[in-house]
Amino acid sequence: MRRIFAFMLAAALFMSAATALAPGDVLGWVLYTDVVAYIDGVPVRSYNIEGNTYVVAEDLAEYGFGVEWNGATSTLHVTDAHRAVTAEYVPEANTHPAGTPAMPYLYTNVKTVLGGEVVTGYNIGGFTCVCMDDLAAYCASDYVWDGAASELRLTRRGSKPAPVVRVKETGVRIRSAYWPIREALAAAEAEGNGTAYVSAVEELRALYDPPRNYDEYSQLAYPTGEVARILEARGEYSAAADYYESFYRLLTVLSEYGDDCYDLLRVTEAQYRHCAAAPQVFAVTASDEGILWGSTDLNGAGNARLLYAHFFTENFADFFPTLPKGNYTLEAAWNLPGETFDELDEIAAGRWDAYIVRNLNALEGLGRPVLLRFAAEANNFADLPGDRENCLAYAEVYKAAYRHVAELAHIYAPSATLVWSVNDICNWYVDYEDFYPGDDVVDWVGVSTYMMKYGDVAGDGTDAVYCRGRYDNQLERLRPLMDLAAERDKPVLISECGFCRADGSGRQSAAYAAKKLKEFYSCVTMLYPQVKGILYFDETIGGQTWALGSGAVRRAYDDAVAAMPGTSGGRWVPLAGYAGGQEEVTLALYVGWPSEDEPAVEWYLDGVRVPADAEMPFTCRLTLTPGAHTVSVRLAARAESWGEDYTIYGK
Repeated sequence: MRRIFAFMLAAALFMSAATALAPGDVLGWVLYTDVVAYIDGVPVRSYNIEGNTYVVAEDLAEYGFGVEWNGATSTLHVTDAHRAVTAEYVPEANTHPAGTPAMPYLYTNVKTVLGGEVVTGYNIGGFTCVCMDDLAAYCASDYVWDGAASELRLTRRGSKPAPVVRVKETGVRIRSAYWPIREALAAAEAEGNGTAYVSAVEELRALYDPPRNYDEYSQLAYPTGEVARILEARGEYSAAADYYESFYRLLTVLSEYGDDCYDLLRVTEAQYRHCAAAPQVFAVTASDEGILWGSTDLNGAGNARLLYAHFFTENFADFFPTLPKGNYTLEAAWNLPGETFDELDEIAAGRWDAYIVRNLNALEGLGRPVLLRFAAEANNFADLPGDRENCLAYAEVYKAAYRHVAELAHIYAPSATLVWSVNDICNWYVDYEDFYPGDDVVDWVGVSTYMMKYGDVAGDGTDAVYCRGRYDNQLERLRPLMDLAAERDKPVLISECGFCRADGSGRQSAAYAAKKLKEFYSCVTMLYPQVKGILYFDETIGGQTWALGSGAVRRAYDDAVAAMPGTSGGRWVPLAGYAGGQEEVTLALYVGWPSEDEPAVEWYLDGVRVPADAEMPFTCRLTLTPGAHTVSVRLAARAESWGEDYTIYGK
């Protein structure tokens, strides 16, 4: 019987293979369904095929995707263009029994490519439809089925959720217990008694747990923010981070009620990030992944070089005679001189294609690895408008120009690595995600990051965002971008960096620049293992001296590069996950708390204190005998104290 069944099955398969499907052939039936699908909180037209939800590929253009038809190859390309959702689709209620046939779905010879991967598509009513599961696998940060509500919700990576709108309540009576707390707050503020103020706010939080209406959110929010600032000023950073986080949540709700909290939300998020930068301990392993490093000095040391060319007026090939021989990677920085909307629009429209292709051909023929960086730092261009709506319009034309150059590069310089590179500080009205052009045209994420001293800045207000004053921490300034790169699984290039040692103001100094350079080079690959390259801007420009020179800054650079894992062998790993097994081990500690005072750090091996560097990253070098050892680290920073013990094994 089994043999007969096997023969029949083989015959059926042979017959089906011999009978090719033709476009328009009926494959099955779309079923009526009560399920409503959403993308980024907005309903999307959908169909049920064999219990799976399908959406119309052409509709995705209104949901932030790029949808392009290639008639020559009958291919429909769908990519996440990271645009805002503009759809206004309103689903109609299903009036038919769920699961009964609604219409046929047909075979199509259209090839559907989703983010570079070919996926199954069907013809439904003349449209190409793709499965929501495939869409989620490509671009979702969250994909949730709510059986009770019959809702399937997809949230794209990096997308902003649909705004929540709350209506302010009317006729609300304020709780009687609020008034004595309010008097206590006013008295503590008048006396400058921080301890009493914190106690009063703790009473208020207990009373409004949780807040029930707009008035209670408002009455709780701003005192919560003041407590966060009090605790931070005391140096109680962990407690301050908790209060900043609560303040941020309360401000978010007030925004939903219609209050304009945009500026305060940005500042509070940054203050939280600094206070939450708790100590982290690392060890160097013997594994060596390597790192690209070098500078704008084409004849300098390193395995990479940074070369600039002005778009429109300069050609990369004109600079090739100045390039040294040898094995190194070239970062080709193609800068826009005017950084204007009109320049980007012309590029996106294809008016400079001949110029672009000529330069891409030259780079492809160079015979060495090329990191191609086009229109860097667009998120902080001088031409950006002074409001969010117009900034987003600018971001759209930038992304169109970037994608156009990238698509030409895929054809004429296919071996080039495409680097989407931003400034570490965004224009106030945008963030990195607003300018992200799509995973399919970004090989590496790049960033320009520079450090200089801004005088006697107290470190209040926007200084937390811009990392000035007590927030003077370049590494924390990079954290949101590093999170983006990690989420998208992209390597990171520090496209250019610099530390100013003179600018004519008297604020800069070689000692300060050298200290900050050491911190950055020592810690950047420790905190952010996705960093695979770092290029230094060894120049003097606009009266600002970023050039390394021959003194303290040069010595700090040479020492930091020589000691950086990847150039000297090894890589950083968290000590908690360190396997040990080495006779010599290097340990280090990073702490990003917002204080201009250096914390005190002590290392112990089996209970005996051992020598260590007095400045971040407080490097400690140990010689281990075979067997288990206890490594302890203790840190004191103003009112905060911290310590951990680890077991590691010697060789």
